[in-house]
Amino acid sequence: GRELIVRVLDVGQGDVIYIRNGTSKVLIDGGPQEATLGRYLDSLRLNNTTIDVVILTHQHIDHYNGLRELFKTRRHIHVRYFFENKDPAPAVTLAQLRDSVLSRMDRDGLIYRDTDDPCSDGQPICTITMGGGAKLHILAPKPDGDGANNRSAAIKLIGPDSASFT
Repeated sequence: GRELIVRVLDVGQGDVIYIRNGTSKVLIDGGPQEATLGRYLDSLRLNNTTIDVVILTHQHIDHYNGLRELFKTRRHIHVRYFFENKDPAPAVTLAQLRDSVLSRMDRDGLIYRDTDDPCSDGQPICTITMGGGAKLHILAPKPDGDGANNRSAAIKLIGPDSASFT
């Protein structure tokens, strides 16, 4: 149960990182294509499961667009926490993703957190302890960062045996 699995998924342009430790599952970004992330959700057997933490690092389409697939009803994926910086952005696709997140708050108890205040306690860092003892630190982006990349949340993952992996 203490095993730490980190998979950097090949989505072409953009990012998807999947982390599992004990019973905890984390997804960082979703890549550019819903279909590509969908294939990974299938192969990782994530349909009909709970993903504890989903983090959108910043609002570029090659990082967020695939995440829309997570919220497709037929997948029956329960998301406990969704983190992003909530900066205004004009993209319709991002608005659709945010609408899915908001509707899950009402229907499914999803907790939607702003990476500028990741633990909703005024601190710039939020630490989540995963089921196998690994620690996930979500670090607030630079408040005055210029452009989406410079407003990215940073993530630090420390393995259950802190000497083994950071």
